[in-house]
Amino acid sequence: NAYGQLGDGTFASKNVPVQIGTATNWQTIIAGSAQTIAIKTNGTLWGWGNNGSGQLVNTGTTNINTPTQIGTDTNWKTAALGITHTLAIKTN
Repeated sequence: NAYGQLGDGTFASKNVPVQIGTATNWQTIIAGSAQTIAIKTNGTLWGWGNNGSGQLVNTGTTNINTPTQIGTDTNWKTAALGITHTLAIKTN
């Protein structure tokens, strides 16, 4: 969790499961080695963790330790993570 990839609001390692936030409408979670991408049932795209190369496509290159919505589109279907990049496919 050095990059915040657990999404629990910290950068501290954990050795037991912890709930991340209170949202219950996650459809898909894609976990990488240092960042996480997720899609909610409403089609929105979210990311957290390592953003040193801007791979979470928010503004800047600051690491993010809580789920943060990426853009405003609501038609995301799937995503994939690389070490320094993120790819995503929309439903259209």
